[in-house]
Amino acid sequence: PQSQIDAQKTDFSSLVGTKIQVLIREVEPRQGRVVVSQTALLEKEREERRRKRFEEIQPGQIYEGTVTRVLGYGVFVDLDGVEGLLHRSEMSYERFFDHKKQYHSGDRIKVYVLSKDAENMRLQLSLKPLITDPWEEFLKKFSVGDIIKGPVRNIIESGIFVQIIPGVEGFVHISDLSDRPLKHPSDAVSIGKEISAKIVEIHRESRKVRLSKKAAEYTSEAWKEYTESVEGKVLLGEFFKRADDSRRNRRNRKR
Repeated sequence: PQSQIDAQKTDFSSLVGTKIQVLIREVEPRQGRVVVSQTALLEKEREERRRKRFEEIQPGQIYEGTVTRVLGYGVFVDLDGVEGLLHRSEMSYERFFDHKKQYHSGDRIKVYVLSKDAENMRLQLSLKPLITDPWEEFLKKFSVGDIIKGPVRNIIESGIFVQIIPGVEGFVHISDLSDRPLKHPSDAVSIGKEISAKIVEIHRESRKVRLSKKAAEYTSEAWKEYTESVEGKVLLGEFFKRADDSRRNRRNRKR
C-alpha cells in the first residue's frame, strides 16, 4: 500500500526494479496476496535502536541532547533517539525562572539523568546538579538581622517575594510591608522595584526566608537616628515615638 512506503511520492514508477526491505503484515492464501510494509520495518528498526540507546544511558551521568518540545511544565530533550523530560522545577533554583524564554526547539544542552523508567522508556532529567546551589552561598553571606536590598520578583495577595541573590527569594508578608493598612501588596510596591528588607527568619530545611520591610526601615533610619541622639539607656517607647515621627516627616516631605 502507498501508506506503507517510506517515501513522499505519488508516482512509484521509479521504484520498479529496485530492492527494498519490507515486513510481512498479512498473508491471504486464498487470494494469493501478501501485504507488506516498509514503514513498519523501519519503525521496528528505530525502536530497536531506541531501546539499545536507552540501555546505554545511566542515571547519574551527563549527556548532551537536543530540545524537541517546549511546554508549560518543562521541555523534552532528545538524547540520540531517547527523549527525556526536563521539568521546569529541575531547570533552575530560581522560583520564577521563565524556561520558555530560555529554551527553544533545536537548542543543544547538557543534562543530568536523574532516573529512568525501563517499562515506559522514560527519562527524568535535571540541570541542578550542573549548577552551583545558591542556597549554600546565601547561608555563607547572610544571617538573621541582616538588611538586604533586592528587586520585587512576584506579588501575591498575602505578600511579595524579593530576590536576595539570584536563585534565593525572601517573602515579605503584607503586614510587614507598611505601617498603614494595605488592601493589596501592590498598593505599596511594584514588580521590579528594589526595596530594603530585614531578614527575620531563615528556615534551613524548607529553604525559606522571611523578610520585613518595616523592620528594615526601623533599623536603617529611626533606630540609628535615635541611638545616635541619646546616651546610656535606650527607652523602647521613646524609640517607637521617634520612629513614628520620622515616618510622618518622610510622608510630609513626599507630599
